[in-house]
Amino acid sequence: MPIDHSSTECDPLPVVLHNYDEIIVEAAEAQADDVLRRLAEIMSMPPAWVAGFPVEVEGFAAQRYGKSSPPGAIQVKSRNGQLLQG
Repeated sequence: MPIDHSSTECDPLPVVLHNYDEIIVEAAEAQADDVLRRLAEIMSMPPAWVAGFPVEVEGFAAQRYGKSSPPGAIQVKSRNGQLLQG
């Protein structure tokens, strides 16, 4: 299948780690808000073959990797490519 390079999946986000249901990217602190929002939008977009399927993601920005959001962290929630919170 050819890659659609105009797709949001081709955004140059610096992925440093991923596993089962997480994607970790590294960004400058000044850009953390924008990068987190963009990542949430991308991750919550269902593929074309299941258009309309509800996909919701939550994320947060932190200084270090962790399984839960530290106090005061920037948090976002997105569903089907639209930010709901953050």
